[in-house]
Amino acid sequence: MKRIRNIFSVLLLGISLMMVSAPGFSADFQKGLDAYNLGDYQAALREWRPLAKQGNADAQNNLGRMYKDGRGVAQSHTEAVKWFRKSAEQGNADAQNNLGRMYEDGRGAAQSHTEAVKWFRKSAEQGRAAGQNSLGWMYDHGLGVAQSHTEAVQWYRKAAEQDNADAQTNLGWMYEHGRGVAQSHTEALQWYRKAAEQGDATGQRYLGRMYRWGRGVVQSLTEAVKWYRKAAEQGDATALRHLGWMYDAGLGVAQSDTEMVKWYRKAAEQGDRIAQNSLGLIFEHGRGVTQSYTEAVKWYRKSAEQGDEWSQNRLKKMGIDWTKRQIAKVEPKAVKPANQVNADESERVKELEKRLALLEAQTKQTEQAIASDTQPPSLRILGKYTEDESGVFEGSVTDNVEVAELLVNGRPIAFDSSGRFTHKEYLPLGGSELTIVAIDRAGLKSTETVRLNREAPKQIAKVSFDSLNPTTRYVKSNGNAIALVVGVADYEKTTGAEYADRDAQVFYDYARLKLGIPKERIQMLINDKADVVGMLSGINKWLKRSVKQGQSDVYIFFAGHGLASDDGDTAYLIPYDGAPDFLERTAISRDEVFLEVSSVNPRSVTVFLDTCYSGDTRGETRLIDGRPLNIKLQEQSLPEGFTVLTAAGGDQIAKPLKEAQHGMFSYFLMKGMEGDADSNYDNAITARELHAFVKQNVIQQSGGSQVPELQGDAERVLVRFR
Repeated sequence: MKRIRNIFSVLLLGISLMMVSAPGFSADFQKGLDAYNLGDYQAALREWRPLAKQGNADAQNNLGRMYKDGRGVAQSHTEAVKWFRKSAEQGNADAQNNLGRMYEDGRGAAQSHTEAVKWFRKSAEQGRAAGQNSLGWMYDHGLGVAQSHTEAVQWYRKAAEQDNADAQTNLGWMYEHGRGVAQSHTEALQWYRKAAEQGDATGQRYLGRMYRWGRGVVQSLTEAVKWYRKAAEQGDATALRHLGWMYDAGLGVAQSDTEMVKWYRKAAEQGDRIAQNSLGLIFEHGRGVTQSYTEAVKWYRKSAEQGDEWSQNRLKKMGIDWTKRQIAKVEPKAVKPANQVNADESERVKELEKRLALLEAQTKQTEQAIASDTQPPSLRILGKYTEDESGVFEGSVTDNVEVAELLVNGRPIAFDSSGRFTHKEYLPLGGSELTIVAIDRAGLKSTETVRLNREAPKQIAKVSFDSLNPTTRYVKSNGNAIALVVGVADYEKTTGAEYADRDAQVFYDYARLKLGIPKERIQMLINDKADVVGMLSGINKWLKRSVKQGQSDVYIFFAGHGLASDDGDTAYLIPYDGAPDFLERTAISRDEVFLEVSSVNPRSVTVFLDTCYSGDTRGETRLIDGRPLNIKLQEQSLPEGFTVLTAAGGDQIAKPLKEAQHGMFSYFLMKGMEGDADSNYDNAITARELHAFVKQNVIQQSGGSQVPELQGDAERVLVRFR
């Protein structure tokens, strides 16, 4: 991935003069700004240096930039760091980003990725897009912090949403390659386009690539050329090569050797090793240029010196030691006497004449063999098989003179010096037939046909969900929090509530790791431990006694059966030994629970209820035979300070999510608490955000038949990440 963070922050356009208090300061700063924009750096320096010395943070930042770039002053990275630091320590977000860059690159200060991250974070947390993009880059590559693509995406997104083109390109790349987010070519295309339309050359090139290969958009070679050209005209070396390639192959433009050479040369002159290799090949064969082995060797050598193996091998085949020139620079040859030089030259000429004569004889012999050849190549298929979505076949080809070309469905493929070859290509469902043609120097052909089969998959496509994982991000411990966690799946006197015990067991860890509740302040009641006595004891004897009045944050999680009274006025939670036929005597009123908890005056109470009151179970059987359907629970008022998230409306069914082996509401509740519900990326999840996330996903998975509800304080922060 190309580095997309090459711009230092400098206050030159759209400047904020918050740091400038006196009117004279403002006027002098603007004079410096006007001069800088006109290229009069000395005049800008005259205005800004006094302001910087008087403590103006904006002037200090700009003075640091002038020292970094050597504009109006002798370039000095040490001085640049000095002025960036003065400004950064006053809280200037642009200077903080700039200082971070100097530490990252080791310019003017000892390289320190830890210090770089420190300053990038300060800038990012002030909302500066450049700092956010820089911090995202450090998380992306694990520099100064533990690598986290999820964190990288978070910071890239914050910057991208402020129209930072570098961040938009980076975020697009993360989506294209599925790093920190689910892979989505459509999302990648969207962000590349935003960057490209701002004139970002890398974004333009990436957008051209998406059109070239039809990723996230209908393939269009014309559009690909359009965006490659925009990037190339800004001097992007890779885009210059891509544009040369499009002219080379005639893709999206009329084929043109002249244009091909033009764009390859521009890329090669910027040091692009692949373009240098292509230019060497062009000169070797005289395509669009006068054939010149001297020029070919020149460009092959440039490419080879950058490590291009193809160029290195090509030079070897041409009898040229591409490392020789480098050695000669280090170890120049001794000067020989003139008579010795002439003798050596004469011997060299004789040796070259011998080689030329031998080469001419071999060429004539080969031409005679070709002219008299009547025997086509020998072509054999030695084996074939399928490998995932690809078909593979192996074979050999030989000829009494020389094999010129081996084609598969008209496309050339490689074979080694012994004639062995292996070919692999995409194989669609149902298979395909491939025609292999071997052609010798005389133009004689041999043909074989290979049928490769690929059967349709027998397995049925399944819906799958990510595993729950509360350990991904950390929160601060809340010593004033307390939780009662209840889950009943195996009821004694009625049908079970599928996965309810598992919901509670996993929520125990979310209570610790996402709500920050110490484990000694969480009581968990599972199945038979959650009988009527166990639940009442948990509420009255433990929870109420553990609350500190006005200080404690209380959390209650219940997964299991609920039921409304016949008139729909009262909601009941059914304990392990509860009997739906004797609801009022064996179940626990929700209002009773709320009243008992509110009586000890906690600071806040948050309740999560993965239950319903319609009379149906998670398995959609009836709790009470013959009971009328859709007894709808009436809306009930809440005590002050309560926030309640419920799995479903009063007349709806709280369903399981079988693929995840959890209740549907519980699964998305916990998944949202991992950070997925943080819709504004502020490292805090409110009840409103969590409800919105859960509601959207539950409605989708239930086909709209289950709609989670929220009552109480929607702005209460439930999860706060460090």
